[in-house]
Amino acid sequence: METFVGTWKPAMDRLDYAQMQKFISAMACQTVPLAEEQKEEWADVELKVEANGTVWTYHKYPGGGDSTMNFDMEGKTFWGKSRQCGEHQGWFELKDGKLSTEGTIRGGKMLQTVTYVSGDELINTETINGVSFDFVYKKE
Repeated sequence: METFVGTWKPAMDRLDYAQMQKFISAMACQTVPLAEEQKEEWADVELKVEANGTVWTYHKYPGGGDSTMNFDMEGKTFWGKSRQCGEHQGWFELKDGKLSTEGTIRGGKMLQTVTYVSGDELINTETINGVSFDFVYKKE
């Protein structure tokens, strides 16, 4: 999990806003800014991974404020809470440098993620109800 430790900012040139809209609609969580003219709100997002990679905090997430995910390395479980999607929890696996999670969010929907580091980028692919979205971050 140490691979993920650091401060990460969105790679704004890699955001696919149309796909983001589909993904957020599939989540059916609180609406967040998606319009092109609101890009600066996404640019302010910051992901901090601390405590040997077991605490992930998203700061200034548009429409949702801050959220935190905690990972229990022994039990291979995670839990967290965000204003957008409420409490979430599930299991994770770390294999070949990729962190895979599967858990429930508001309304009992299953959210799957695969996250890995490639060079100075952290790539987070999220899937819900068959709709996927890649959120790419650059290390600060």
